Amino acid sequence: MLTTDTVTTYITSVITLHQNNEALSFAIITNEKLVGRIGLHYINLITRTADIGYWLIASAQGKGTVTACCKVLIHYAFNKMQLHCLQIKVITSNIRSVNIPITLGFMYKGILSQVEFVNGIHHNLHLYSLLSSDC
Repeated sequence: MLTTDTVTTYITSVITLHQNNEALSFAIITNEKLVGRIGLHYINLITRTADIGYWLIASAQGKGTVTACCKVLIHYAFNKMQLHCLQIKVITSNIRSVNIPITLGFMYKGILSQVEFVNGIHHNLHLYSLLSSDC
């Protein structure tokens, strides 16, 4: 369960990462309701790379929301931030999420074995990447 302290700590860490140019986070709002988050993580301005991360509440899934948000974020990352490569990592069992990088034209690179630890379980991740020259 989320507490006020947990949320405050999370928001403080997001602000700090943004101030250090290490991450960029945005709320996803539909009908004036917070339904998710999307952002760039592990931003490296020297190598000009970053990871895209996202989540949505269950009732907002399957409507193309994340794909639409990713398109805007990709455009911003390549055209405003001048990044060279973006990656998306997806838990292999999350079929809806696996379809997002494919739809966006990301290239499949392989599986990262048991690198994501969620709810006490290690998960494999599919790795996808997109170069600015591919857009």
